[in-house]
Amino acid sequence: MMVTRSIQTSRAVMRTAAGGTAALLAAPALAALLAGSVPRRAAAQDLPIVETHRIRLANQPGGAVEVSLDTGRSWQKIGQITRPASVTAAGGKALEAIMPATVAGSDPDAVTIRVPTTLATPRWMRIAAVGQAPNNAVIQTDISAGDSIFRALAPPPGSRALLDKEGREEPLPTNYLPRTGDRLVVICERSPDMPTSVFLENKPGGQVMMVTPLGEEKQIGRVRQPLRGIGRYAGSEHAGSGAVVGYEPTAVTISTAGIMRRLDANDKPAEDRGGFVIQPAESDLKGATHPDSQLLVEAIPAPGRGKAAVSPLFGLPIPLSTGVGLDAAQTKV
Repeated sequence: MMVTRSIQTSRAVMRTAAGGTAALLAAPALAALLAGSVPRRAAAQDLPIVETHRIRLANQPGGAVEVSLDTGRSWQKIGQITRPASVTAAGGKALEAIMPATVAGSDPDAVTIRVPTTLATPRWMRIAAVGQAPNNAVIQTDISAGDSIFRALAPPPGSRALLDKEGREEPLPTNYLPRTGDRLVVICERSPDMPTSVFLENKPGGQVMMVTPLGEEKQIGRVRQPLRGIGRYAGSEHAGSGAVVGYEPTAVTISTAGIMRRLDANDKPAEDRGGFVIQPAESDLKGATHPDSQLLVEAIPAPGRGKAAVSPLFGLPIPLSTGVGLDAAQTKV
């Protein structure tokens, strides 16, 4: 990992899969860069965008959920739709960190897409795992929580959401409303904007810095409230300590739980959940179990622009863990 200067004081470090073996095999130019053979004058736009996979859904009862690992030449069915979506829903200010017509975030239960709109309030629709509460803005699937597109195949924030019209892929139109029979495609890519790591100084006013593939540091936020403890969060069970299990505009969830099932003194299953969240300071807290388990991050003013609604941290194209506890390429903290 290339860091241009050291950051003193206590810090949490998020190392993304961009620096792992899988990314090096998928992107030779990035591998050469990390090995130090690319000149410093290279720019991020010179680095390749590598498609990892794409997801396709038919928005109708019984419609297929499919995955392609070869840019759409072949597809494998991994589930089906049990309830289609028919509307979009209003979102909060945290969605403003995400570009319209892209994935806003993924967690063990759902993938959220920001829908383009002319309204002042951001809009969203969701792809959800089996067992989630019915909602007209949700495409309900029969895929288990924490599996496939909700874990190892989860699209990173910023992944493009498209409509498949008779084999032609077109961007989601402004003020899009999902209709029965629509086929949606999500393109999952490793982009030059994906940081190799993010540093968070765990103290009031601490810096939140990202390191680019070129080894440059950029400040993207500031810590308002440091982390002082852990809580119990869905999806953290058996994920492995340090695994990122959810990356959304309202919360980045990190597991501190082990990957083995434990028993208590009475030989009954022990509490398997454990973790903490990084949340926008400006957003209403969501899903919190205890204030000590929340690290709150606020935006910093951009030169000549004033303060953004939410720190760019929550819109970074960072992938979830692969779901394999011992995988060296997964996103870890």
